[in-house]
Formats: sequence, structure tokens, C-alpha cells
Amino acid sequence: MTAPSRTPSPNFATIRESTPYHAPNPYSTNSATNATTIRFGTIQWGVTASPLVVGDKVIVQAGIDSKNNVGKAVAAYDRRTGNPIWATGTHPAGYASPSLATFDGMPQVVLFDGEGLAGLDPADGKELWRFPWKTQFEMNNIQPLYFAGDRVFISSEQANGCAMLKVAKAEGAWKAEPVWKNRSMAARFANPVARGELIFGISNNRLTCVDAKDGKRLWKDGDFGSGQLLAAGDTLLVQGETGDIAAVAAEAAGYRELARLHVFDGKVWNTPAFSRGRLYLRTHEQMAIIETP
Repeated sequence: MTAPSRTPSPNFATIRESTPYHAPNPYSTNSATNATTIRFGTIQWGVTASPLVVGDKVIVQAGIDSKNNVGKAVAAYDRRTGNPIWATGTHPAGYASPSLATFDGMPQVVLFDGEGLAGLDPADGKELWRFPWKTQFEMNNIQPLYFAGDRVFISSEQANGCAMLKVAKAEGAWKAEPVWKNRSMAARFANPVARGELIFGISNNRLTCVDAKDGKRLWKDGDFGSGQLLAAGDTLLVQGETGDIAAVAAEAAGYRELARLHVFDGKVWNTPAFSRGRLYLRTHEQMAIIETP
């Protein structure tokens, strides 16, 4: 890795089919788009979930507010007009973004909200199944990981640890049941990543490798604080909380650091991005671009 170049942080927008989508103001009714009022009254540390585009719908996780938002924890809008399509749900928001996954041949919106993991029908928001996963302060933060065989992995704080679930439909009813559940990983801050049947995540400051088949921890090493993690091929790019970026081999044998570079002074909590051989890093004040071999 070469020394970083620094540039002011730009603004980003999400665009589909060359058309930007302008979401309605979530805190008040937008008369121009006839949008439904959605308030985020239950999210203690602010809204972190990104919208999910599914066909012509933009799906957002708003959570519930007992006075203003009853029964509208999740909402879908027309991506072209902003008009509401459906709003449903009674569970508080978490900090993970909704994602799209296919179980038993059916596409579903998967939501890791403040009380558990759920699968919704994109057409009308109907909840198909739910696996309870309650944490302190409703801190379900990470993006679920998906594996062959209709499996999905979740993790959070140490009290809960992690679990591999299998989602299936039997006798007309959907359900999610644990394949295994333990405390081999507690990925409460940074999204874990998968390489084949290996799961890598930062757990209690340490980079940790878990076997997806049985949940066995294979190794745990390094000290990255509340850092962040990306996978690029067979390499893990690990952003430490104190400003170092490390390249680590994504392998089951053990922790093997390939390179390390100090980039920032001070706290770093932001998730990096990697594209075309360049690693993009930022803090709340600076941004850096690193050329990789």
C-alpha cells in the first residue's frame, strides 16, 4: 500500500438507471409528493439505515413512534414519484439497512430491526417470518450475511453473540430456526464479511474467524478497537479505530498480516470503500485514497 492522498469529503447520491431518487422528508408530510409522515422517534443514536430499491419501490426502515408512527415501522414509496405504496410493522428500528434475499425461491426484504430479524414480502410489506433477537438499547447494527442453503448469519453484542439461521417454508408457513447459536463472535459495530464458509468480523476489538458450518471459532487476533472491515478478494482490509489500515489474509489457518499503514490520527469509525484498486477512507474531518498493488 502506498501513502494516501487527502481530499475534502464529497457528497454522495444514490442513482438507479441514471435517475436520482429524492426521498420525502421523513420528519414531515411532503405535499409535493403526497408522502406519508414517518418519524424516527425510537432511534437513540440517529438514523443509519440506507434505503433499499426493489424494482419500482424504495423501502425504508423508520421504526415506530407511539404518537405519530403506529403501524408504519417499514414503508415503501414509488421510486419515481415518492408516493406511498405501503407502510406496516410495529417493531422499533435497528441500525442495519434492509436488504434483499431469496429464500426457497421467493425474494424477500430482510430487516434486522430493534427486536430481531424478519423477512417481508416486497409486494405489500407482510411479515413472513421473524426470529427474535433483542439486545441492549435495540442495537442490532450489522448487515446479515447470506449463505447457500437458505442460511443467514446475524450477530450483535457479547450477551447475544451470533447465530446462523435457516429460513424455510413448511406446510404453507415460513419460519427461521437456528442451525447454531453461540458467542464465538460479537460483531456489534462493524459488518462481518464472508469468504466461502468462513466468517470474519471484529469482535471485542479482535479480528475473528468463525466457521459458518458449525459456528466454531477458528482464531482471534489483532487489536482494532471499534474498527471496520472490508473484503477484497482473498484479503481483508481492516480499518483500526486509531487510524491504521491493515491488510490481513482471509484464511482459516490463522491471523496473517500482510501490510499495515498509519493513515489518520484520532478516532476512525467510518466504513471504508474499495474500487478499482483504490481504498477510500475517511473520518469526520478528512478523506484519504490509498493505491493498492
